[in-house]
Amino acid sequence: MTDDHSWADTLLPSLPDDADDVADLRLGLPGEQYDEVEAFGGVVDGNLVGDPAGDAEHWFEQAANGYCVPASIAQIVSEYTGVHHADESAFVARANELHLFEVAPGGMPGMGIDGAHALLEDAGVPAEIQMGIGVETLAGYLAEGRRVMLAVDGDEIWYGREDADGADHAVVLTGIDADRGVAILSDPGTADGNRMEVDLDVLAGAWADSGNTALVCDFPPDREPAAEPAPHPASGRLADVVSWLVERPYVVLPVLLVGRTLLRRHL
Repeated sequence: MTDDHSWADTLLPSLPDDADDVADLRLGLPGEQYDEVEAFGGVVDGNLVGDPAGDAEHWFEQAANGYCVPASIAQIVSEYTGVHHADESAFVARANELHLFEVAPGGMPGMGIDGAHALLEDAGVPAEIQMGIGVETLAGYLAEGRRVMLAVDGDEIWYGREDADGADHAVVLTGIDADRGVAILSDPGTADGNRMEVDLDVLAGAWADSGNTALVCDFPPDREPAAEPAPHPASGRLADVVSWLVERPYVVLPVLLVGRTLLRRHL
């Protein structure tokens, strides 16, 4: 397990109790969101978002205390790119090159959320830091096929007790089963961390210690939203029609040629 307290440097004040979000989530996601999840095989028994089984293939236990962030990022990169990383060594080395590690008060190495963001994007995975979001928002991201890393209080997840130092650990959220009221984690900080199930209330409390801080990846390359087609000009609006034609000279040319042919025939 890890005793990395470097996340404490990046925390916001604790948010109000997240119980309402958890209660709402257990009612299930909107029907249209279920359709979206089912399209990529992320629904089991009608109420599971995410892909815990697929993500489990990339789990490993971190090699040392303080490596929870590079270990979590290694797993996310494996999931996002399909290129498997068996450990966090390459990401630890890269973090050292980029001077992203910090030293916690007890002398333990660690990495804050800004460093985690920099390391993930350096690996080619676009992401953003989000704070103050709720469990329902996380479920929506999983439904879209996105990868999510959370800053949490490890003691609350492992032992059911709150750490006075607040959030000190990073985990990958791989699924939310609203029917059973559990979150599924890929936790590199313990030998039992692969597909670890944590009660949603417990997760909400542990995550609140970081001000509900998450690192949220963009859409995977194969799940990018389709670009909207160019609008067709509205009939009866001359200015719009002219503008549309000017932007597309290949449409104007055949019209002119036909017009000249007709004129010659009449002369």
